[in-house]
Amino acid sequence: MNTYDAEVSVLGSILIEGPLFAQLEINEEYFVYEQHRIIFQAMQQAYEERQAIDLVLVTAMLGEKVKAAGGVTYLT
Repeated sequence: MNTYDAEVSVLGSILIEGPLFAQLEINEEYFVYEQHRIIFQAMQQAYEERQAIDLVLVTAMLGEKVKAAGGVTYLT
């Protein structure tokens, strides 16, 4: 598995099972790809605000950054 696939797997797992975020021992610096850092930052913001992490919320939190994160299609 390469870095890209590993990053996609982590982010995808969190989108499917949001509570997993609390168990992570990583931060945005672990992500090589900028779009993945942006997505992770949105997830982290949701976690810090004690909101449930899911596709709808992450997309909303990304706001104008959604395009830089690969677009809504990339998130799905």
